[in-house]
Amino acid sequence: MYYRARWYDPQLGRFASEDPIGLAGGINQFAYVANNPQNSIDPSGLYEIDVHYYLTYYLASRNKCFTDGEARKIADGDQWTDEDENHRPGPGTNDKQMRQNADYHAIHEGPHEPYLEKLWIDATRGHMNNPDLNLRNLGVYLHYRQDMFSHAAYTNEIYGHLFGAHKVDKTATDEEKALDMVKATWDALQAFAKEKKCGCQGDWSDVSLKKVMDFIKASGGPWSREINDPEIENKRRILDVPRR
Repeated sequence: MYYRARWYDPQLGRFASEDPIGLAGGINQFAYVANNPQNSIDPSGLYEIDVHYYLTYYLASRNKCFTDGEARKIADGDQWTDEDENHRPGPGTNDKQMRQNADYHAIHEGPHEPYLEKLWIDATRGHMNNPDLNLRNLGVYLHYRQDMFSHAAYTNEIYGHLFGAHKVDKTATDEEKALDMVKATWDALQAFAKEKKCGCQGDWSDVSLKKVMDFIKASGGPWSREINDPEIENKRRILDVPRR
């Protein structure tokens, strides 16, 4: 399979030609997600745990409509979308993975509205007798909305942003876009609270814009790799939220 820059062998689970960026991509220039494509995530397109868990938790916890426990469940659902085998992103080497990239990570051609509508129904009316599942599904909905910003202009369910590496995962790459993502996340939390909590609404003034901007500007690492533990810890400390 030709990935525009080089050939990939899905049976071997590795590239058949060297990485064009050389050693910046790692010592093994033929590796593909550590030669473990079934269990690892290639840069197929996503913000990272700093956004999908810690930022989501911060925003939900600052909204008076949600308890701390509810904020955690929402954030866990958001991050779970990258971890569950039936939701996580990856190279679209089969129909199932291509559908997951489209359904949960906003990587597809055409409008987002049909995908958002389905995820919203799952969050607000999918589990009438199980509020915990509604909160988890709200996290799944938020994940898609957040990825709409990081994945703007990436519409191929097979490649995602494979050839842009991790640059679009980093909030500091485009601060204005990241702030728009923050506001969209807040608006979605407000809409859920209005529908599910008798019209309750949080107050945006309870969100520290300074913390949010410091979080956005903080390094998430170089474009060639995912965010690492020290970088996650720094961004967590900026928001002053508990560890997951």
